[in-house]
Amino acid sequence: MHKNSEIAEAIRLTAYFLWEQDGCPPGRAFEYWLRAKAQHQRQLDYDRWLAQGAPDDDVDRSDQT
Repeated sequence: MHKNSEIAEAIRLTAYFLWEQDGCPPGRAFEYWLRAKAQHQRQLDYDRWLAQGAPDDDVDRSDQT
């Protein structure tokens, strides 16, 4: 399966689960798709950030003397 197809399928499944959790409200498919897409984008951004390492400005220095 192509990576874009895998991402699209993951977004569809997430949207469906979010919709189910909210009691299956009618007529809001696009809203749930947008929420799922945003959730997956945040995860991709976080994974990319982890892979690159935290910038020096993000390091907690509160325990340094």
